[in-house]
Amino acid sequence: ASGTPSDLNFCINGLVQPDRRASPHLFEAKKVMQPVTFQADLEQGTVTIQNRYDFLTLDHLDFVWQISVNGMIVETGKLEGINAQAHCAQTVQVPTKSSSCKCQRL
Repeated sequence: ASGTPSDLNFCINGLVQPDRRASPHLFEAKKVMQPVTFQADLEQGTVTIQNRYDFLTLDHLDFVWQISVNGMIVETGKLEGINAQAHCAQTVQVPTKSSSCKCQRL
């Protein structure tokens, strides 16, 4: 069509614009394609870590957690021994001090 910025091969509808600005869809695609997902169980104090890699374990990653209350970090730590196989999940206990956080359901 006349006046359309396209040569019918490139439609300028990708994740990054020609001037290298990120399209809003880039952030959605980044979230959808992330290779590791997390599911927290606050009552049990556990986190289930899902490995969505096709071939890699998670032993090449460092897992750091933090608890914040009203924007202030009250506790932090590192999860050790995370090595979930490809397309598997691993549930771990988060080693918190019981006095640092009282979880409430809203």
